[in-house]
Amino acid sequence: MTAPKMKVHVEKSSDDADSLKPPPGWITGHTIISLEKLKSLRIPVCTYEDSFQPSEDSDGRPEDRCIIWLWDKHLDSWPFPLPEPERIRSIILSDNHFLHIPDEVFQCANLRRLIMESNQVLEIPDAIASLRNLEMLYLRGNLIRTISPAIGELKQLRVLRINDGFLKSVPSEIGGLENLEYLQLGDDLLEIPGTIGRCRKLNCLDLSGNRLMELPESISALENLEHLMLIGNYFVKLPEYIKKLPKLRWLHATGNHLREIPWFALDMPSLRGISFGTRDLDKREVEKFKKACEEQGKHFRDTGTLLRIDECRDELPFEYTMPDLYYRKGIC
Repeated sequence: MTAPKMKVHVEKSSDDADSLKPPPGWITGHTIISLEKLKSLRIPVCTYEDSFQPSEDSDGRPEDRCIIWLWDKHLDSWPFPLPEPERIRSIILSDNHFLHIPDEVFQCANLRRLIMESNQVLEIPDAIASLRNLEMLYLRGNLIRTISPAIGELKQLRVLRINDGFLKSVPSEIGGLENLEYLQLGDDLLEIPGTIGRCRKLNCLDLSGNRLMELPESISALENLEHLMLIGNYFVKLPEYIKKLPKLRWLHATGNHLREIPWFALDMPSLRGISFGTRDLDKREVEKFKKACEEQGKHFRDTGTLLRIDECRDELPFEYTMPDLYYRKGIC
């Protein structure tokens, strides 16, 4: 009896979260457990099987879109040739053992989404410039040390997530990401380039878990920024030019070493919530700030080491911020 070949998960893409689930009829680990009389199971190296599903793009033109799903396959290299790389729109390679982004990925000129979380990738190379249609790049949980200046060529990129690595600097070319909406960078940064202010569409900026002591004043130009996360850095004072952000709704600054209360927060009509540590602050100043919050009808929670202020009338509780809000919108 010939052993069956293992199929690669390829499916019609969509914006729904269900598009990331294996389709009905595919053998899963749960199915295998139910095969009580199974004597042996041989699963060979991944092979490529063309099972693209035709669909239509937003302009009504016929177009083949597909997702290649190789999540948690214990891979350290690409397992098969790509006969038609131009038809691939999404590649998911999370929870494997890749040291580099595979060369085969850079053959996919129409790639829109690349997810390679929880690998051992060391860098974002110059070849990233070949993915000019890329919209989402997820590299959390890797060992990223360097980002090529070529990152600035990704003019369609909307989401960039990198953390848990050893990234100490970011190239100034990141300011060329003119369509970027969501940026997460960490975990060892000492500074942020001033060109970040050119990312005018940025809605969420997460710089948590770095070694930042200041922000470039150019962030005040981020006219669409709603979420700013500075958790776990080395700030002793939050820069007052944060108040120039006209749409800022949530400001998280716990886990720092603040020695001055961010009084400017009370002068920001768009702000719905702010959190910061009080361990290093003058307790009398903290009480004054709490009283000022009460006078403005703001709600606060004081744990003795953490002060959190938020407005109950907001449509989402304080806990649902970034990235939860982006998941709810279906962007990530």
